[in-house]
Amino acid sequence: NEFSRPTRTNPTTFYAVYAVGLNPGLKVVRNRFHNPFGGIPASTSGAYPIYVSGNDADAANPTLIANNAIYNINGTGTVYGIYLSSTDYANVYHNTVDISGTTTTTSASYAFYHPSTALGVNLRNNLFTLRRAGTGLKYGIYLVAGTDVTSNNNGFFLEGSNIHVGYNGTNRTTLANWQSATGKDANSVFATPLYTNVATGDLTP
Repeated sequence: NEFSRPTRTNPTTFYAVYAVGLNPGLKVVRNRFHNPFGGIPASTSGAYPIYVSGNDADAANPTLIANNAIYNINGTGTVYGIYLSSTDYANVYHNTVDISGTTTTTSASYAFYHPSTALGVNLRNNLFTLRRAGTGLKYGIYLVAGTDVTSNNNGFFLEGSNIHVGYNGTNRTTLANWQSATGKDANSVFATPLYTNVATGDLTP
């Protein structure tokens, strides 16, 4: 599936996949999300390409968010690439989240965001890139303290001002800071992904 709003001139908040409440075995797989504010690139509305809330699964039937591509997220509002809230037992695998853009903004950007405590969340083999212009805060992973997230084998690249690989009650600016403070992402890397052509949606690294 492809989710995009290239010409809409009166857009509000962008929710592409919006799943609230119990959906055992929910799968969000092989989708492309891009250009939510193509008709008005200076829009201050927020963007939630993948929004899942209150979907407590179990270990035998977890939520799966995998092989999705999020890129060319224009606009100047707050961006949450993958947003999970109050969601236990979720596997987040092999996603590419690129939040970039040349339009200056003071709004925050989050590649992966989980603002509540949770159990059994696995975050592996994802690429998280944040290169948005402006002074807005930029986070690769944002967690509240106490969230049970296993995170490893991910690729991070952030550049610009106010960049932080992670947050778990305190900003962890570098990958080394994040690894030391949390014990997570021992085999993850911080490096330019060298996508072939983000503008055309070719995210081959």
